[in-house]
Amino acid sequence: MDDLRSDACVEIKADGDLPSELARTQIPAGRYGVIEHRGPYSELQQAYHWLFGVWLPQSGEQPANIPVIEQYLNLPHNTPPKDLRTEIWIALNN
Repeated sequence: MDDLRSDACVEIKADGDLPSELARTQIPAGRYGVIEHRGPYSELQQAYHWLFGVWLPQSGEQPANIPVIEQYLNLPHNTPPKDLRTEIWIALNN
């Protein structure tokens, strides 16, 4: 776990102001394999296992050298854990 890194991101307009302590980044355009996980964040590893262990080998696709993206579609402060929705995006080589 010492090698685990993550960035938290929010969407802003391309010409939007950004505080100096934040860095601007952009999700690269391209093809992505996407799965939607429904349930607690503590069970996300099941979706990762299926995406990387089942779908990716069977798809014939190769992952691009871009970090995986998690997009949280609702919020844990007003959504029961069983109803949380998270998209996991894996970039694919063209």
